[in-house]
Amino acid sequence: MLPDNSFPGMKTVKLKETVAMTCWYLWWTRHQRTHNESVSPIHKCKLSILAITANAGKVNKARMMGVKWTRPEARVLKLNVDASFYADSCAGSVGAVIRDYEGNFVAAKSVLLPHVHSAALSEARAMRVGMSLASSLGCNRIITESDSIETIEAYSANRDAGLRARQFSQIVWT
Repeated sequence: MLPDNSFPGMKTVKLKETVAMTCWYLWWTRHQRTHNESVSPIHKCKLSILAITANAGKVNKARMMGVKWTRPEARVLKLNVDASFYADSCAGSVGAVIRDYEGNFVAAKSVLLPHVHSAALSEARAMRVGMSLASSLGCNRIITESDSIETIEAYSANRDAGLRARQFSQIVWT
């Protein structure tokens, strides 16, 4: 039986969940190859597995806490962004999902960040990826949601947020 402990330095990623996700990821990669689809390079597998596992853990924790997605007003799209960061490898990943006011899927994008220096910068990059996705679709009535208060403050151009928020704003918009 596998112990139910975390990896060192990665408190949100449990060993049992990671083993299960690794099995699924291997199956999924084999499935992609079988159907002549593109497959990520082997050196990105570890980070992908850990990012998927960490994000799944966040979703399960949010469900237990009663946190759920809320709809935007009619004819408005909602952009949800999130990021992961692994300090030991200075890498992360970001994801963005756009849904309409009825909760229907519109678009999504995920990006691997092989070189990133902090969780806060990963969150800022998530907002940048999401806003770029929305822009590429021609979305002009959109609200954004992130679990990073620093990114929200920077995106909102809150003048009282200070130097750090202005730095994030430069990352999001450049």
